[in-house]
Amino acid sequence: MPEQLKKLVPIVGGGFLVVLAVIAVLVYENHQRQQCMDGPGSLFEVQLATLTDGEPVLLTTSQVEVVYGGDFVSQYYRYRHRVVEPGTGEVLAQAWTDKEEGNNQSFCGPGGPGFAWCMTRYGGLELRQLPDLAIAATADELTARLPELAHVIEEPNDVQVDRGTGELIAALEDGSFVRVHPERLAAEPLDGDAVVDLGARGLVPRAAFEAAVERAELEEPRYDRAHPYGVNMQDPEVYAAVVRDLPRIQRVIAGPRVDQGSWEDERGPLRFEEVTGTPRRRMVRGGYGEPEPRWPELDFIEPRIVVDHRTWDRVALPSKDALVVMHDERYRDSQSPTLLTAAAEEGPVLWARSLAASTLAFAVVEGDQLIVAVQGCVDGPDQLRGLDTATGETVWQLDF
Repeated sequence: MPEQLKKLVPIVGGGFLVVLAVIAVLVYENHQRQQCMDGPGSLFEVQLATLTDGEPVLLTTSQVEVVYGGDFVSQYYRYRHRVVEPGTGEVLAQAWTDKEEGNNQSFCGPGGPGFAWCMTRYGGLELRQLPDLAIAATADELTARLPELAHVIEEPNDVQVDRGTGELIAALEDGSFVRVHPERLAAEPLDGDAVVDLGARGLVPRAAFEAAVERAELEEPRYDRAHPYGVNMQDPEVYAAVVRDLPRIQRVIAGPRVDQGSWEDERGPLRFEEVTGTPRRRMVRGGYGEPEPRWPELDFIEPRIVVDHRTWDRVALPSKDALVVMHDERYRDSQSPTLLTAAAEEGPVLWARSLAASTLAFAVVEGDQLIVAVQGCVDGPDQLRGLDTATGETVWQLDF
């Protein structure tokens, strides 16, 4: 072999190794991207949205860990957003946003028929279309159209959305409020006297708020003009009694509570009373004076009444007098699975199911299904499940 060729062999061989290394890196990165797309994640948020034809869909956000580097491990997180068909659990579309370090508030929430408001990596807000999650307006485009809301678009920590129209509701720097319709993308003044700001719960229509206060029939000291809006909102029972009836406007990053420790309807209050000498509680109807006991042979550990995300009312089952109770299997055990029990108030248990998880994060009745999101699963990832309202059987299941 000529001397010149001998000198080229190591160079060619080294170049070949470099090419192989580059290919290996590309394959590994593609694997990691695929892991982000399809790998397991932890549930962050579930919202109910609608398509342009009025059909409901679920918007889910999960946090997915992506690991690089082999022995020199580095990792980061991405948020995976999905549009899910509530009848079957089919994923209609998915998109991803990177997680900004220290920012745990990436989300996609309802933006009216056919739209979703989504937070991007650097805290900006963008508008996406449903069901494909295609970007309708980036944060820069929204800022160009709505310069007076630049501070909200860049840092939308207090973003609120009218659940009835999908309009963005935001405060200007002078304290006044505006509405932004997702199609028109124009800021229109909102009468500040028409809304009540409930802090973490968000804005609610003043007329609806005053009607809810009247329905609650509050008395002194709970009904106290010295407090903002005339009621003591620091009283948790007052807060629950008033706010549960106000579903129209909400913070987009947080849906209504999924459970309540007590309830009140046209037949009076429902609550749980301690069973003397045990950690269990049984349902009673009536006030604290002379309660009328129900279900004398049925009691629970840490019971809560499951609330429908859409209506903010207790979950409605085919049997109109039935309700769903979420409770623990074991007392004071952090690993105890959460159970769901459906029972008629004056009749038998309809069904009982273990979620094999520690937390129920979302519940809504859609057709003949009770759709629930569960976190902290014992033997697997967080899940979205469709349960038959009549039997409690799992119709479909989607892992995060």
